[in-house]
Amino acid sequence: MWFLLFILVGCCLSLPSEPRRQPIPQSDIVPSLSIPGVEFRRARPFSDTPKASLARKGGKHAKLKRLPQSPSHRLPSAAAFFAEHLQFDVVPGIFPTGNVSVVDHSATQYSVEVVLDGSPVNLILDTAGSDTWVRSRNFTCLNNVTEPASRSQCDWGKFGATGFPNGPIQDQHFTIRNADGSGVSGQLGYMDVSLANVAVHNQEVAIATQGTWHGDNITSVINLRLSIRPLFTTMVTDGLVEPYWSLAISRNSSDGLFCLGALPPAVNRSQNHRQGDLLIANLANKNFAAYQPSYYATIFDGFKIGNIDIIESLPLILDSATTLAYLPPDVAEIVNNHFRPAATYLWDYGSYFVPCDATPPRFAVMLQNSPFEINPKDMIKHDVVHPSTGMCQTGITTGASGPYVLGLTFLTNVVVGFDIGGGLIEVIAREYY
Repeated sequence: MWFLLFILVGCCLSLPSEPRRQPIPQSDIVPSLSIPGVEFRRARPFSDTPKASLARKGGKHAKLKRLPQSPSHRLPSAAAFFAEHLQFDVVPGIFPTGNVSVVDHSATQYSVEVVLDGSPVNLILDTAGSDTWVRSRNFTCLNNVTEPASRSQCDWGKFGATGFPNGPIQDQHFTIRNADGSGVSGQLGYMDVSLANVAVHNQEVAIATQGTWHGDNITSVINLRLSIRPLFTTMVTDGLVEPYWSLAISRNSSDGLFCLGALPPAVNRSQNHRQGDLLIANLANKNFAAYQPSYYATIFDGFKIGNIDIIESLPLILDSATTLAYLPPDVAEIVNNHFRPAATYLWDYGSYFVPCDATPPRFAVMLQNSPFEINPKDMIKHDVVHPSTGMCQTGITTGASGPYVLGLTFLTNVVVGFDIGGGLIEVIAREYY
């Protein structure tokens, strides 16, 4: 039986790095791939010899927990984040053409158990960022106008940090702000952190002391957007794990493994297996917020819809916190027209819907001239039913003028290995299980 995993640790992005984020060298940016408001850059490998082809064994792993969807728990997915922030432009009054139009913020999410200073807590792994923070035990919950509110409004889990056992960082503070009005602020310091039985001494962590946050009453720690040294960065630079991590998300399941330094157990590379360059997607406009989220991407060759081949080389973001696949409008339209009966685009959801017993088309994403087919089970989201029509959401929708995102619709059909050392992504098919 497949072990599953979920999500990313955006922390790998800054390897190797100083504790403070450095400006991105212009030479790393690929102008031909970038769109208004978004830059794509190639990840710098650790060495000149790619290692993704090596068999990786003996890595560490941690099980993941699939969290229930909640309208109030609105940690933005990659698609939602780009949609919110690409409204802004460097020049006031000028709006960029690149955006993801209308998205549902309540994406499926996963958590993993992390030990902070000897206390086990649940942590959300967030592809939108790279760093670790936890709420203070004396956290002050605020409403959207920065006035005190009931603690239940923030809906945190039980854990709360009392301070930094290994000392605070003097004169250093952090602030997170999302476009939906949520945000937290607090202090920086050091504590011991363990993930997947890999213990890190003196990890840089932030403790949130006040803010507005839509929690889920389960998780307390979130891997998010800051400017502190990421946990995975510390693990690699301290020689605790190889610069490699992987995920394999199983549909509708909490049986998950987050793998450090290896592929998940039982992965068979003799199956459909391809590699691509590791790309990093960043928002080009740095004026709207104090943080700069990053996403993993690689260049895909196009799509296959039934017997129709669409040859189109474009970067696609791999985001486990996004549910749907957000594709170019013409591709999304063709795919949804091939459902039987054809899907209908509903503006209030920003996605396509079909009768829940509709027949989906055969659909695949192409990488290195090889099709990675999506199981029909993932082409219709039976847990998202339109309240007025009774129809079910399809797994493919339009991403307007970009950037384009492959969410769980795609990721539940593959194993993805992120070779930070070699600057590569490897994708291994596992459509049917």
